[in-house]
Amino acid sequence: MKQLNENLGEIVWQFLDVVKTCDNIVFEVVSQHVFDSIGDAGEGTRSHSIFGIIAENDTAIGIYLSKPVYLLIFKQSHDRFNQYLAEKRLQRENSAAAGSVLSAGPLGESVQDELLLTDDVFYATIGLMLTTYEYHTCLNVHELMLKKYIKKHLNDKNYLSIITLLVKELNLLRLLLNSKLSNINKSSSLWLFLKKLYILLYNFDSNYLNYPFIIELILQSCRVHPYNYYAWSFTKWLINFLYYNNDQKLLSLFYTKFNKFSHSHINDNSSWSVLYDLIIPPKSSVVLFTITEYNSILASYNLNSDVFSFPLLPQNYNYRNSLNFQLSYQRIFHEQITWLETFNFNTFIVWNFIKNVLINFEKIYLNPQQLIKDKDKIVHLLQIQPQYQVKFPNNKEIIQATKDLSDFWSKIKDSLKTFESKNQIEIIIKNGYSTNSIDPNTLNNPKKYQNYIYQEDLKKFSNIKKILIWKEKFLE
Repeated sequence: MKQLNENLGEIVWQFLDVVKTCDNIVFEVVSQHVFDSIGDAGEGTRSHSIFGIIAENDTAIGIYLSKPVYLLIFKQSHDRFNQYLAEKRLQRENSAAAGSVLSAGPLGESVQDELLLTDDVFYATIGLMLTTYEYHTCLNVHELMLKKYIKKHLNDKNYLSIITLLVKELNLLRLLLNSKLSNINKSSSLWLFLKKLYILLYNFDSNYLNYPFIIELILQSCRVHPYNYYAWSFTKWLINFLYYNNDQKLLSLFYTKFNKFSHSHINDNSSWSVLYDLIIPPKSSVVLFTITEYNSILASYNLNSDVFSFPLLPQNYNYRNSLNFQLSYQRIFHEQITWLETFNFNTFIVWNFIKNVLINFEKIYLNPQQLIKDKDKIVHLLQIQPQYQVKFPNNKEIIQATKDLSDFWSKIKDSLKTFESKNQIEIIIKNGYSTNSIDPNTLNNPKKYQNYIYQEDLKKFSNIKKILIWKEKFLE
């Protein structure tokens, strides 16, 4: 087996422990572009299973396994895990036959069952996580072993060992969730387990949470397998949690990273939904659900220790404190709209995103009636200059934002009219779909309407008309 750089060896520690008897594993440093071009197991010219990568800048460490090695990992892990299950079943049958009652152990299992949870069972679960998909019994046992190790270290007050264990588990999940194997990459159980690890590590010592690591884990997973619902669902949950903590520094880091990703993946609707959340903060009810789930997960570990800040109180979230007029204004008008006007995008996802942020920006920050009567909206710039609560129109920042908003809607309306007039057509939107009526006098030049540029512009202005109709129908 090739020797790895020391820091990479740490990343794949559990992986190597499982396959330490195998000599045909290849670790190869390739460019991100080359890695992305490699297909799933059995595809292309390499005929290897690709478990995952660790991306650094524009390079990636691909882990390639031949099918015999892949099967060997599965067989060794499967045999040991099935042996554990058989021993557990036999133990319960013998207890039932003897009429005895198994006493409960600290993990919620019987004392006798917990004695069967040895280190080699733990490694067997890792081997099965690498080679099987959604094997819930395996994942449950793996998590049970994790609880066992944490409780042991808690009793010894060895908190550093707990943190080390959790960080290694995060590294293992990055290996799996950045895999080229879609059934592993898109495993709902693994993304839920990632959420649990985050919660545990946050409680023991949040200083060990490497957010750039977590962000890259998410983004690489979505690069390898686009439209990854579970990855984006976890991301939205994490962003809600950061809002709860009012961690503006981390939220800005997330915005920078996910803004760049969305602009390079314009058809990934979920990424734009996440970007929206980083511009328009979530309501109290959304954060309430996040914190309730957080408390529920932590309670399930039954770790009675003074090291926990538990439970978190949902009412501690202040929606008004999360809202920031200047920051939202900057991100919408100076970044998103400027970017949109630089490129000729025809994708409805992008235009729908712009429509949503503008409409909600207006409702939250620019509507004086809602500002005064709705306590769950914002004091927005009232936090900046409270005297303008009554003298609302006199605030220069609000006046400028209102003007910019009006100018944008007027500009796209005018551009739509110009396009229809120039091409002598009328774009018709019916039941969400667009058609167009063409002036009969222009049919002597049919090639014009088959032109690629014209077709792309037609898509763009059809989407513009959709959002204008939506705005006029529901808001005006």
